[in-house]
Amino acid sequence: DQYKYTRQEFLSSIVDLVVAPENKWAVDLTKYDIEVVVLVQPHCLAVGFSCRPYRQLGAKGFFQGTIPPDVTPPYLSGNILSGVVRLRPTTAHALLHLSNLEIGDVLLDPCVGIGTIPMEVPHRTAAIGLGGDLVLTQDGLGTIGAKYVTQVRQQVEKSNGFAGATNLMAWDATLLPVRSSSVDAIVSDLPFGQTCMSSAKLSSILPLMIGEMGRVLRPTTGRLILLCGSYQPILNALEHLNYAAMCSKDSAESTPSKSIWELPCKSVFPVNVGGLMAWIIQVHRGPSDFVRVPDHMERIRTLG
Repeated sequence: DQYKYTRQEFLSSIVDLVVAPENKWAVDLTKYDIEVVVLVQPHCLAVGFSCRPYRQLGAKGFFQGTIPPDVTPPYLSGNILSGVVRLRPTTAHALLHLSNLEIGDVLLDPCVGIGTIPMEVPHRTAAIGLGGDLVLTQDGLGTIGAKYVTQVRQQVEKSNGFAGATNLMAWDATLLPVRSSSVDAIVSDLPFGQTCMSSAKLSSILPLMIGEMGRVLRPTTGRLILLCGSYQPILNALEHLNYAAMCSKDSAESTPSKSIWELPCKSVFPVNVGGLMAWIIQVHRGPSDFVRVPDHMERIRTLG
């Protein structure tokens, strides 16, 4: 009620500014040549344009395929990822910025998809980037992922003189083949939206995934940065793991000050990802030793 215009009126005004009559441009929502992103905040307005011609990206137009327009050779181009939804490398880079990676750190993405986040690690610092996903099998996206890793290593070696320590694997995020307390930071774009899985299934998997993240992160210094569609299920999973650890027989001396996760979270804030409303959660690993929830394995078998 505090605004004197509707959403449609606002968008129409933006279009009128961008598509001036003298330019003779037509609005086409399926075969477009220019992508415009508008971010509205209480006291400011930001308008973003893609400044690089799509022809330089090896595509016929921004509308073709699912590769975002900021992916440039020698990375995956053309129609190789047709039908595959992936994170923009620029978004992955912004998430890595929040992780405060240092030389020699180990970064993990348990839901890596095609591998965008760990593949951006060598562009930032000499850290180790690891990622895995159920889809990275020989029958799935494993071949594309292997090509991605090879091309990234070649490009980084040309730029920095070293190939970088990055790799992708096929694994289950609810049962990671990673040693406990061996990871410095976890940065992940968690699956959200009906194209990934139902909300009911996601709510069943989230506590198991958060549990494994708590196990592999280093106590006290470990950092967790998650991009998600809804923050409340993740906060519930974090609180549940702390409570389960405090109630465990193996952690009779546990106290709220010695929890697995340091709550409240360092930050929870909304972001716009390609027009989709999403949330970023930052939380630190607490000093407590990890205690797995008793029914963890049984719940994995049930989901399987």
